[in-house]
Amino acid sequence: MIERPPLRPWLAKMTNMHDRLQQAGDNENADKVKHADALLFVTYYNHAFSKADREFLLQLGRVKDAFSLDKMFFIINAADLAQSKEELEAVISYMNGELARFGIRFPRLYALSSRLALAEKTGAEPGPRGVLADSGLSAFETDFFRFLTEELAEVAVESAYAELERARRAAEEFARAAGQSEAEKAEKRQALEAVKTKMHAVLAGIDDAYGRQALRQEVDELLYYVKQRVFFRLNDVFKEAFNPAVLRDDQGPARRALERCLDELLASVGFDLAQELRATSLRVESFLHKQLAEQFSRLFHELRRFDDALALTPPEPFAFSAPEFANALGDVDRVRFTKALSLYKNAKSFFERDEKRRMKEEIEAALVEPIDAYLAEQKERLVATYEEQYKAAVAALLAALAEQVDSYMEGLLAALAEAADHEALARIEAALRGLLSGRVGEAR
Repeated sequence: MIERPPLRPWLAKMTNMHDRLQQAGDNENADKVKHADALLFVTYYNHAFSKADREFLLQLGRVKDAFSLDKMFFIINAADLAQSKEELEAVISYMNGELARFGIRFPRLYALSSRLALAEKTGAEPGPRGVLADSGLSAFETDFFRFLTEELAEVAVESAYAELERARRAAEEFARAAGQSEAEKAEKRQALEAVKTKMHAVLAGIDDAYGRQALRQEVDELLYYVKQRVFFRLNDVFKEAFNPAVLRDDQGPARRALERCLDELLASVGFDLAQELRATSLRVESFLHKQLAEQFSRLFHELRRFDDALALTPPEPFAFSAPEFANALGDVDRVRFTKALSLYKNAKSFFERDEKRRMKEEIEAALVEPIDAYLAEQKERLVATYEEQYKAAVAALLAALAEQVDSYMEGLLAALAEAADHEALARIEAALRGLLSGRVGEAR
């Protein structure tokens, strides 16, 4: 049987942000995680896995599903220290298991040696290779550059081609209009003004009360699960705070030690709550982006009832701004935990009998009210913050669509003018179609 590696080999490090994300939980850092194009974590093969590392990975596990792309890469450096292939495979398997425990499943995980990679790049003698045939850097580079040039770029490429298709359809309609008879053009010009007025009336009549109600329901549901997760992790938090190294009969008055343990537990739970709220804000933003996409789709189909040649493209995603979350429970009244702490008699009975379980249950019961109060307060903050921003996002969407409608109508009116060049417009449409057909060929 392969033994688990004796040391937990992780030291989370954000290499592409100059290590500014090492302290998990900071509001600024959470914002950087949201906006980063890629996240690279590098660990040394046999470094210990600290509490800060666990908190940081836990936060990434919370927000992973809110990203449209899997942009996280995990690297185990100094893999040449492995004494055997079995040991290296055990470390990799262990790390996969640890990441899954934090909600990061199927990670992009690479074991490599920077020492051997440097030798490969410079042509120097590599020295001992251990169990590695090469540095392992090539596999990471291949996947990472594929992510940059294909997955990440695909988002921008698809947007560009959508804009090309909109331009092509507009050029096609302009060419068709320019080729009409003068009588047809005159009739079309008169009809266009009425259509334009109707389109603007549709956009002006939008009041997305349903979207705002859906936002409140989404926040309700998200915070329900926040509470469930925080209390689910309370057992581990309690074990870390009330541990045998701190609660010893030879360490002086037990009361002071218990108060320090309680302070540590409350700080950990408060930190956990704040982290959960930061992750919740990303989930809310993801939800609102979907709402806006659905709103665009509904409006697009509504406007095309008046002109089925109308082509629209979604505007740039609205940049939501998350509220800041201070750690919770910092000012909670310690008196409510008096009964729980009074259950402690001495270290032996606490750890060997049922006292520890009973104290944990009492603390858990005492935490329900302050946690409920904190979440109720944060719910109102989240709803108020994002409701205002969602209104602004809908207004921005409507303004962008109105601008596209005006641009389309102005182009049609220009095509219906006497000087409009039907042949030139047809050539433009053909050129755009050629560009788009090249895209279809690539996909095949």
